[in-house]
Order: sequence, then C-alpha cells, then structure tokens
Amino acid sequence: MSVPISYGSILRQLKQHHQNKLHAQYRLFSSTPLYWQKAPASTISTATSKAPTRKERLVVLGSGWGGYTLLKHLDKSKYETVIVSPNTYFAMTPLLAQAAVGTLDFRAVMEPVRSNGDVTFHHAWVDALDIQTRTLKLMPAYPPSFREVDPTVSLQEQQHEVHAQLQSQLGRNTDNGERLPHAVPPHSDGKRQARVALEEQSRAPARIPEAKGGYATSFKKPVHRRDVEGMSTASEVPSASVSPATTRGADDKLTQQHGMVHPDDLPRIAEAAMAQEQGRYYELKFDKLVIAVGAYNRTFSIKGVKENAWFLKDAQNARSIRWRILETLEQASHPELPEEDKRKLLSWVVVGGGPTGAELIGEIHDFASNEIKRIFPTLAPLIKLTIVDSAGAILHTFDERLSQYARAKFLNNRIDVRLKRTITGVEPGVLHIKEDGALPFGLLVWSTGITSSPLIRSIKGIKKEKRSLNLLTDDQLRALKAEEGQELVELAPPPKPGVPPNESRCTEEAYENIWALGDWRMMPATAQVASAKAKHLASILNGEMGELGSNSTAAAAYQDQRYFKYSSRGAMTNLGSSQAIFESPVANMTGRTAWLLWRGAYSWMSMSWRNRLLVPWGWLVTATFGRDVSRF
Repeated sequence: MSVPISYGSILRQLKQHHQNKLHAQYRLFSSTPLYWQKAPASTISTATSKAPTRKERLVVLGSGWGGYTLLKHLDKSKYETVIVSPNTYFAMTPLLAQAAVGTLDFRAVMEPVRSNGDVTFHHAWVDALDIQTRTLKLMPAYPPSFREVDPTVSLQEQQHEVHAQLQSQLGRNTDNGERLPHAVPPHSDGKRQARVALEEQSRAPARIPEAKGGYATSFKKPVHRRDVEGMSTASEVPSASVSPATTRGADDKLTQQHGMVHPDDLPRIAEAAMAQEQGRYYELKFDKLVIAVGAYNRTFSIKGVKENAWFLKDAQNARSIRWRILETLEQASHPELPEEDKRKLLSWVVVGGGPTGAELIGEIHDFASNEIKRIFPTLAPLIKLTIVDSAGAILHTFDERLSQYARAKFLNNRIDVRLKRTITGVEPGVLHIKEDGALPFGLLVWSTGITSSPLIRSIKGIKKEKRSLNLLTDDQLRALKAEEGQELVELAPPPKPGVPPNESRCTEEAYENIWALGDWRMMPATAQVASAKAKHLASILNGEMGELGSNSTAAAAYQDQRYFKYSSRGAMTNLGSSQAIFESPVANMTGRTAWLLWRGAYSWMSMSWRNRLLVPWGWLVTATFGRDVSRF
C-alpha cells in the first residue's frame, strides 16, 4: 500500500531545519521576526579567533648577485617582501660576454625579477635613505607617460637643448654657405609659435641614436645614472667650445630679427619641468632593510671614458657592445672606404685584464675567427684585438702560472697584450696611452674595476671604508652605526687580499634591522662573495639560526653560527678557443678540462631551471649553426 507524499509537509520540514540552523548563529528579535541580529561569538564557537598580525616589511635594494640570491633563498611567508631595483631582471654576469657576441641568447642570461612569487617589485631608483624614520625616497626608473620638457636633464642642459632647437628653426648653414628656409616664419607671434613647436616636438616620441650603439626612446638616462655612466648622446653634452657669453650677442640679434624666444628666457619652463619630476618621487616605509645595490664602473676620473667607452655590467651593456661590433663591420664593408679607415674601425680594444676583460676579448676572438671570417671574409684579416692593463700581468689575481698561461694563450691567438700601461685620456675613436701614444679604435670596452654607487656615498649614519666607500658591517652582516660626519673609517688591508682571518670579531655597534652586503674585513667584491653573503643572510632572516630579536637560551646557542665565514670555492675564467683556467684551494687546471668545468659550473649556477636548460641548449645551437649575427 503506497503512502501519499505530502509536498507541503516536506517544505515545512525543510523550512524548520533551515531556521534551526540560523538560530545557531543568529538571535530573532522578539518584536519583529523580519529582522535578524548576529548572535555573540561565544554562542557560535568556544574557540577564540585571533586578529591577523601584520607581517614585517622587508625591503631589498638591488637585483644583482646579492639581492636576487637573497630573494631566491628567503622564506617569503615570514615577511612582506619588497624589492627595489632600476632593472627588471637579474643578469648572469659571467655569461654576458657570450651574449655580447651572440654565443648565447639574452634571455638565457637574464632572470625576470617579477617571476618570483609573493614579492612586490618597485622599478625605481633609491635617491635617499632616512634611517631614523625608516623611509626610502624612490624615483621611478621608467619615463612618465606624458611630458612637455624632458625632466631628466639639468636646467643648463635644457637651455642648451632649446637653444640648439631654436637655432635649427631659424635656419642652419649648408655646406655651400646657403641658408635653409625658416622652420617658423618671422612675425609678431613668433614667440608663441616657437613655444608651441617645441612643446609638440617634446611630446613626440623620438628615436635618438645612442653614442654606445642602438637607439634610445624619448627619454634620456636619469641624472644620477648619467653621472656614473656618462652622457649617452651628443645632444646631452653642452658645447664647451663657445661660452654662453660669446653666443649671447648673436642670439640677441637673431631673437630681435626673427621675433624668437631667447634660451635665457626659458628658465621658468625648465624649472616647471623639474618640479613635475619632483612630483614623481614617492616614499616607501620599511621594517627591515637589506642594502645590496652593487657597484658601478670605475673610470678613475680619466677624461673621455664615460663619453666614448662601452661597459659590460648588465645585459643592456652587452647588447650595446654587440650592436657596435656589427655596426663597425657594416661601416667597414663600404666599398669606397680607405683601408686605413677600415683598420681603425676594426680595431677593438678592451681596457682591463681582469676576468671580465679577459673573457670578453676571448669571446670576440672566437667570433672573429668563425662567423666574421665566414660572413666578412675580406674584413677578417683587418681586425685587430688589443687588451690593455696597468698591471704587469693578465689576470694577476690568479696564480702566477695560470696568469702566464692566459697571456701565452692570448699571444698565440694574435691578441695584442699591452701591460704596465697608463691611460691618459679617451677621445672619440682614439685611446691615449702614455707609453704608446694614440691608439685608434672602433670599439673600446672599459673594464677596470668597480666603485660604490651614488646611493652608498649619500647614505648617512652607516660607517664606510675610507678608500672604497663600501658600507661596513659586523660579522652578522648588520650595518655599523656611525655618528653623522664620522662615517669614513680607514681599515688596514689583510695580509692576502680576500683571505682575512675568520676568527676575528667585530665589536662595533650595529643596527638590528639594517643589513648590507658590504664587508668588515675587505673581502673581494666578486659575485661569489655576494652570493655567499646573501645565502647566509637568508638563513638568518628565515630563523634558521634562531629568531631575530630573541634573547632566549636557544637563540644564544646560534650566535656563533650567525657569524659569516667566507670560504673560497675557487675562481675560473674562460679564455676562448675552448680553453680556460681554474684555480681552487685543492688544485689548478688549464685547457679544455678547465673549460668544460667552467661551462658545467655556470650552467648549474643559473638561477632557474629554465636557464639551466637554455644555456647548454644555446651552446649546442651555436656549435651547430653558428652565432647569431643579427643587430637589434
């Protein structure tokens, strides 16, 4: 016998069940059953819920060997991790020489910073550090979306650039002395039209040919980077041959004759542009700070180096060198160019006999011996490679026998090795050497060491080594405190550079929340040292050596482990032609065995599995099909 189904009864039961569930969390008002009030938390659960605690903000300055290695080994769940860098990538510096000649693709030697999860990235320069308020002053490293006047050049440079544009608008002399038609016809409203024309020109994106190869966009180098790397275009260099006082009379005459605005009447526009640039600054607070900004190229204040030499510090430099090498080849292939001029263009010089200079000259030799010989057979015999150094040996930091092996290898490859030379100046296309006189060049790569960045020099309240201006730290890599005006400290060099006694301890007062990948015992400024320090600091920040700030007995037991101890794993340099040298505390190697070890080591040292596969794959492709000779 079937039982009839009462759908109304089922609906009532479901409704009652739903109301019972709600009563577990809500209390019904007695007066009105249509309004609900949330029940106290005690009636829901006996467990007490804690408010989420804010993570400490850890800011890392720099994306080089120190900053990026720290980022890879840091436990990001413990901190709100922020990284600030003017570069959006990490560059595998030992492989940049190969990228410069097309042995490897650029993406195989670069790691994007934004690919790291749980990290906030600021593409910016650090212009100031306020230790007391724990504040950083940042300037975006990218250009503004819209601008009227280029805000990255100084007032004097802006006036000079406007002056040049006004001269071109008034007409310029041709080779036969005739004047071209006026860009702006003279009339009573010429000032307004000139101003409008200049503003329209400044808004339009420009392709400016770089002095070091390639093209810039409508934005020049920021001032604080130009001061270190040098002017990038001729238009940025004010004329030194004619003083403003000399040109003022002629300018006044032109202004009165054509109704144009004089450059000295434009400071208000320039000041307004600088004010707009000031508005781009912003501040970033930090709880903990790691300073790992790296270093800049050292030019020893030799005149003309910044303006006329190339450098090899990051992927952009490598691309510029590649551009310039191929550019000189194209220029020298002109059928009517005299052979003497071809030889000048194909004279490629590297100043600096350290690992970077030695590896670059070796890679250029391989490029010239293979691809250039095949593609430019008539130009290959005209190429001359020269390496210049002030020391008495190539790779003088290596064992003497290894250094002599490297020199013999270069001489066997017909590379001109000039030692104990003094550079007196650099002009466009000419390197002046005290002992040899003028040496013409088509490419000059400057690789003579490093110096501290402008940020490090401007920091107050942290001790610095007097000669190198590097930040000083204690044995736990904490920045040493200093009274204002007493930051510079002179340290005695260790008996053997790079091998200081590890048992010595620093007793100076240090900051508890600021670390720097500087040094206390003048360790070598190499990628190996920076990487080792970053890994050690990551262990401290991760709490693997006791929680920071804890005074417990367990934390005190880790005190000795927090002291950084550097142990060299050796050094190696690729010399080209499948030859290398390797120095280690155990044994030294030369030849093809050292070359295979070099390749295996740097393949494995890549920061991601992607590049650990791309690097050997790139070598295989190059060995099979040759180097990439495209210019982009």
